[in-house]
Amino acid sequence: MASTGLLAGCGYFGFDPIRDASAGSDASTSAMDAQSDSAVTDAGPTRPRIADVCATTAITVILDGDATDAQVGGELATAVAAACSVSPTIQMLSETTPGLLDPSTRAPLLGPAMLGVVGGDNFYQDVMGYLEMGATPVVSTQTASDWIITRRSDGATLVSRPLSTLDLTHDITVVEIIRDVPSGSVLLAAYGLYYRGTRAASYYFANVLNSTITVDGREYYVVEWTNVDADPDPSAGDTYTVLAMSP
Repeated sequence: MASTGLLAGCGYFGFDPIRDASAGSDASTSAMDAQSDSAVTDAGPTRPRIADVCATTAITVILDGDATDAQVGGELATAVAAACSVSPTIQMLSETTPGLLDPSTRAPLLGPAMLGVVGGDNFYQDVMGYLEMGATPVVSTQTASDWIITRRSDGATLVSRPLSTLDLTHDITVVEIIRDVPSGSVLLAAYGLYYRGTRAASYYFANVLNSTITVDGREYYVVEWTNVDADPDPSAGDTYTVLAMSP
């Protein structure tokens, strides 16, 4: 089994939570808040939550030509259907499909009725390149020496790790829900620096968050994955440590 240390049955793996002063009036919530988003006062429609994935009957998995990203997209869509106890129609479309993304900006054109699902970051995914310019709750940046995850609302660094410390057995991963305000599109994305990290993000969503997805009010999770068993792929025998999450 994975190294757990579960908190209140919510499936947060092995981390020492940092209290969020902005949520201090709710002791049960603040006790689980790690490096929380300072934009907690923004409760408007532009700020989606993980639970919003259950408010759809149709899912489009956006394909970028990468096999791992396609696999992860399919896993995320299947996990949504299972966790939400719904039977959505699921289609997998290439990012080059006319009408799926804006041909100039690569903005999603799904609209509010369709959930978009994205495996992978902006290295291959055109839509993530667009979303990371202004819509994602966290921003990932790879420099010549480091992998850095920052919080969009205030630019705070959530995680910064030397590239030399990350590989196919250890990665920093992201699971996030994103709303593109102009189109109203909502997308679920999961990725890591390396392809197994991307798979670890998907595994975390499907197997750790699965029991609370329907009520999950968070916008993102930044999770450290470490492979510790004989299986080279992400599995229950590995460790998943939450480094940061929104309120």
